[in-house]
Amino acid sequence: MKAQISVAYDARLFELFAAEDTDIGRASYTYRQEGDELVFFIQAQDATALRTLLHAITKVLGIWERSAHL
Repeated sequence: MKAQISVAYDARLFELFAAEDTDIGRASYTYRQEGDELVFFIQAQDATALRTLLHAITKVLGIWERSAHL
């Protein structure tokens, strides 16, 4: 299973994800800048692993988004 997430690029967000674990066993992701976007490429062995990793990434993105408005 595969998924992709694209968000507006920000160098600080790129660095934030550098500290995160990109492999959780049954799922992993890579990310890179593509133009003005930060693109995450997620691969998982099953739906549960995909959901877990998508949740982890979107949780960090949500915190990032909320902190930008402080």
